[in-house]
Amino acid sequence: QVLAEIDPKDYQVALEQAQANLASAQASAIQANVNVPIISVSASTSVSTTNSDVQGAQAAVSQAQKQAQAAEARVSQAKANEVKSDLDVERYTPLVQKDVISKQQFDGAVAQAAGNKAAVLEAEAQVIAQQAAVSQALQRLSQSRSQASESVRNGPQQVKAQQAKA
Repeated sequence: QVLAEIDPKDYQVALEQAQANLASAQASAIQANVNVPIISVSASTSVSTTNSDVQGAQAAVSQAQKQAQAAEARVSQAKANEVKSDLDVERYTPLVQKDVISKQQFDGAVAQAAGNKAAVLEAEAQVIAQQAAVSQALQRLSQSRSQASESVRNGPQQVKAQQAKA
């Protein structure tokens, strides 16, 4: 005599749910395996991109340093012009007092001397600006090198982590 009859529908639903979960897990595993090469490419791309960034930053440092050297050369040139114009003013002062040269010629020499003093100040300001550009370029280089080493260090770990999910 049967005391109780168990309804098979509950077990059938549980079986179908388990089969659906299995199919979903298998699809996820396949998808994860497909994603591993993409992560590998992404990690490799990240490494090569950061290496390119390092090369670009090194070029920027070199360029900034050359521009700073050129600015320093302009300071030297401006100072030489300033010395020459100051000497001209010194030579012209007694000559203008004796009316050997015109007042206009003397005023031109004085104006040239003032312009050359301003040119020295401008050239020195350019040196400061170029030195700041060198510092910024060096900071970018340091940052690029740091990112490159991180990419090299983390790339394989990213691939392993993705494979572990599979």
